[in-house]
Order: sequence, then structure tokens, then C-alpha cells
Amino acid sequence: MKKALLVISCILVLTSALAQKQTKSDSLKHLLLSAKTDTARIVLILKLSDAYTERKPDSEIYYAKQALVLNRANNDKYTSAAFGAITHAEYNKGNYAEALKFGLQAIKILEKQKSLTQLANAYNNLGNIYKGQENYIKAVYYYKTCEQTAFSCGDKRDLAFAYLNLGYVYGQMNKLDSSVYYASKAINFSEKNHLMYGIDYDLSNLGTVNFKQKHYQAAYNYYHQALKIARNGANIRNEGMFCLLLAQYFYQVHSVDSALFYASLGLHNANKTLSRKTSYQSAELLSMIYEANHQTDSAFKYLKLSGSIKDSIYNAAKFQEISNLTTDEFLRHEEVAATELKYQNRQQKILLIFVAAGLLAAAVFSFVLVVNNRQKLRANQLLKKQQDELKATQQQLIQSEKMASLGELTAGIAHEIQNPLNFVNNFSDVNREMIDELKEELKGGNIDEAIAIADDIQQNEEKINHHGKRADFIVKGMLQHSRTSTGERQLTNINVLADEFFKLSYHGLRAKDKNFNAELVTNFDENLPKVNIVQQDIGRVLLNLFNNAFYAVNQKMKTVAMHSFGAGAEYKPTVTVITSFGAGQLVIKVKDNGIGMPDSIKEKIMQPFFTTKPTGEGTGLGLSLTYDMVVKGHAGSIKVDSVEGEGAEFIISLPLKVEL
Repeated sequence: MKKALLVISCILVLTSALAQKQTKSDSLKHLLLSAKTDTARIVLILKLSDAYTERKPDSEIYYAKQALVLNRANNDKYTSAAFGAITHAEYNKGNYAEALKFGLQAIKILEKQKSLTQLANAYNNLGNIYKGQENYIKAVYYYKTCEQTAFSCGDKRDLAFAYLNLGYVYGQMNKLDSSVYYASKAINFSEKNHLMYGIDYDLSNLGTVNFKQKHYQAAYNYYHQALKIARNGANIRNEGMFCLLLAQYFYQVHSVDSALFYASLGLHNANKTLSRKTSYQSAELLSMIYEANHQTDSAFKYLKLSGSIKDSIYNAAKFQEISNLTTDEFLRHEEVAATELKYQNRQQKILLIFVAAGLLAAAVFSFVLVVNNRQKLRANQLLKKQQDELKATQQQLIQSEKMASLGELTAGIAHEIQNPLNFVNNFSDVNREMIDELKEELKGGNIDEAIAIADDIQQNEEKINHHGKRADFIVKGMLQHSRTSTGERQLTNINVLADEFFKLSYHGLRAKDKNFNAELVTNFDENLPKVNIVQQDIGRVLLNLFNNAFYAVNQKMKTVAMHSFGAGAEYKPTVTVITSFGAGQLVIKVKDNGIGMPDSIKEKIMQPFFTTKPTGEGTGLGLSLTYDMVVKGHAGSIKVDSVEGEGAEFIISLPLKVEL
């Protein structure tokens, strides 16, 4: 009963809000005609931009940019507001790189102004962008930052948005308990503070949790309530998303006609509001539905449409642009931190003057020690020379192993090239068929039909050219990955580093063996602080461990399949990565359910050139170098727990100084 009253309340509030927004936009346009100063015009134009939020993103962007043009005094207050509006609208359209560019500029201005309420909203916008990119670790970071900032300044609206979005992201990460916690918290908080906007989204989050738990009737009820609120509030963008969710539900329960209806409606609404992500997902689902019904023409039509839209959102160039913007923001924070550190050092100079007197006395004492230890120094010099020679030999071995690791990494990235190549091959096949049709039409004298076919061929050729350039871009990206380590330490998010190399390792093995499949499980500590490490070295450590884990489960899969006449029994290859931090130790665990190893081998696996792999499949240096990079390079430790035939677990502990 309580939920029913909440839904009715939301419908009334949102319907009223829509009517008010329409009236408001008309009123603002009338007032704008009589505005006498640039400042008055800017304020009215920004209000006009806000009036088109969620309804017409292009109009929202248009008026925000008009405000920037009029802002001749370069007032940061209006600049940041305009940037925020553009960020929100570009995100809704799926232009994530453009949204991130304006969002980071807004953050930079607002941090100088110390405007906490607007900062909370700006952090929420950045979280949305990474959510759209499916970079959920980054999204959680910015939503948590939004939550903390909004709580500190009493901003209830953005606090509700933070809870809402955390509920969604945790659902996508399959952390269902956390998803239910934040979705319920968002509903209760919004109800308590009379913040009805976003309730439909919260209900859809609860629907997704129930859907993943296979509680399909409960999922349908939540989705249906969410759609009802969106429709009555005339929120076409949300209506499109919820239609897609209902289509996925009906597809799951094999109700094909209903799935087709809601997927088509979701695509229609998404196109109206320029919501490209919902458009591509709806088109993709329609392709699956038509394929299941053996309607190949329609299936291919929507597959082609979904591929085109998806590529416009997630193509390699835009991914690289987002990566570059993220890196620039990271470096900016590093620069701010360095400035603060410089100030602290200046404050400590006075203290150092007093310490210098003590050091002088210590220097006199050290002089006496130097005289007494000359003989020891000579012996150390001889030892150092021998160590340098040994180190030079070791570096040659390390370089060989790096090249082997680079091969694995390149295979993973090369897997990404397959997608554009598939497009090139498919369109080439289609063009050959269309050329045959063109010849037949020309022979028959059907000039108009021949011209139409020629136009289609031309469009396909443009696609071939586009995806060829995309493959070229990915190859250049691989060359960038081949750069050697500088040995410089950087503050690094281990969760992001582990996730990146985990996927690259898996795709590397998949590129060599397309029959191989495994379940990738991650359990990352969300509160893990950044650590100061040699990023390339720890990346190679992780790559070695992931490669070994996937090799172990693949070998076991082959053994099980052979003994069960190819059925594979019930064995499911699984590799798990876990991160945690406590008592000054950062811990990374890599666990597999592969072939394991006997106790007699455990003591030897870290020795150089020792390998259990067949000749030509391993150098015997991977774990040896892993041991050196962890123990000698980072003063950490590495140990292995294994049961033969059941699997193995490598545990890395790094006693690193961290910055919270």
C-alpha cells in the first residue's frame, strides 16, 4: 500500500513538473526579449537551458553555449553553470568524451570557488559519464565523492542522486546486496525529504536486482511501476530505458511478442531524446529477437544499426580521448598535491635549522666511523663491482622476459582489432553481392535501381574505410604499449591496473585458442588507496600471474574434456582476483581452479628457468622475475598455496607507503 501511494505521489509531482517546465520555458523566452543587460540575459538563458533538461538535450546545449558567448566578463559562476549543463546534455546523448571534457573544466573552476553544492553535482555528472562508459570502478569513486561532498554541505538533492546511482552501479557490478541497500536508501531518503524526482530510477534498480536473482515477477512489478511514473511525468528518456528493461524481461521469460513491442518502443523513445546508448541496446535486443524467430533480414538490419550506434559511442578514438582526459585530470591533482607539499616543506625549514646542529655533531661521529671502516669500504667496492656485473646479466634476462610478456599483452590488444576487421570483411562480402545485382539491373536497363544499388555500395565502402582506420588506430595503440619501464614510481589505483591486465591476459589466450572460455571474477576493495609503485613492473607481475592462472584452468579443461569424451563434465574454469588493504599491507590474490601443483614443485617455481610447461611454451623466467619485482623492487612478499588437481592461489603483499 505504501509503495502504491509513493508511485501515485510521484506521478502527480512529475506531471505537474512537466507542465511547469513547458510554461516556464515559454515565460523565460518572453522575459529574454525585454532583458537589458548581458548578466540578466545570461541568467535567463541558463534557466532556459535547465528547462529543456531530460527533454531536448540539443536545446539544453544550445542555450548553455549561448550563455558562454554572452559571458564577456568571463564570470566563473556562469561559466561553470554552462559547462555543467553541456556535460549533462552530452552525457544523455552518449557523447561521453565531449561530456568529460566540459565536466572536468567545470570541476576545475568549482574547486577554485569552493562551491560545494555545485561541486557535488559536478562529481555526480562525472560519475554518470564513467557509468555510461561501463567503467564502474571510476563511477563508484565519483559517486562516493559526490555523496561525501553533498553530505558535508547539506545538499539533499545530490545526496539522493548519489544513492540512486550507487544503487545502479553496484547492480551492474553484481554486488546485489549493496545495490539493494543504496536503492532502498535512495527511496526512503527521497520520500522523507519530499524529493520525488528519481524514484522511477530507484524502482528500476530494485527490478534489476530481482531480475539478476531470477525473481522475474518481482522484477516485472518494479519495472512496470518505474515505466508508469516516467510516462505520467512525460520523461521520454527514462521511458525508453524502462521499455528496454521490460523488453529484456519478456525476452527472458520467452514472451516474444511483448519483448518485440517494448524493444521497439524503447528504440523509438531513445531516438526521440537522442539517447544513443539506449538506442543501440534496444536495436541489439531487436536483432536477437528477430534472429530467434528466424527473421534473418530484420535481424541483420537491427544488428547493423546497433553496431553503427555502438561504434559511434565506444569507438577507439573516443575511448582514447576519454583516457587522455582522465590522465590529464590525474596529473592536475598530482600538481596540486605537489604544490601543497612544497608549502609544507617551507614550513619545516625552521625546524630543519635546529636539526642541522644535531646533524653536525653526528657528522663528527660519522667521521670517526669512516676512518675505522676504510677496509670495509674497499671490500664493499669490490662486492659492488661483482653485483653490477651480475645485475647487467640479470637485466638481459629481464629484457627477454619483458618481450615474452609483451607478446601476451599484444595478443590481448590484437583481439580488439577483430571487431573492425569483421566489419570490413562483412561489408566487402555484401558489396560483392550488390555488384552482381548492379550488373543485372544495368543489363535490364533499370537505371534508377542501379543508381540506388551504387549508392548503397558507396556507403558500404565508407564503412570499410572507417573501420580500416579504426584497426590502424588500435595497432598504433599496441605500439604505445611496447614502451619499456622507466622505473619511476607513480600513484596507482591497483584495482584499475589489475582489471585492465586481467582482461588483456584473457583476450590474449582467447586470441590463440578461440575454444577457451573462463569465468572472470573480481572482488576489489572499493576503499583501496592509491599506492606509489613502478606501474609497468607491477603490471607485468599481474600479467604473469594471470597468464599462468588461465593456462592452468585451460589445461584442466582439456584433461576433463578428454576423460569425459568431450563433454567437459561439470567443470567451469574460473580465475578470481581479490584486492585488500590492512595493517600497512596491500594484498593481491590471484586464484584459479586449475591443475594445481604438488608440494615438491612449490619450492622451485620461483627459481630462474624452472618451468612445468612443455618446451616452447614457457621461458622459466616469468615467476622468477615476478619474485624479483615484488620482493626486491618493492620490498614485498609473494607466496603460493596450491592443492594438486584443485587449483592454486598466489598472494602478493606490498608494504608500501600510501596516500589516502
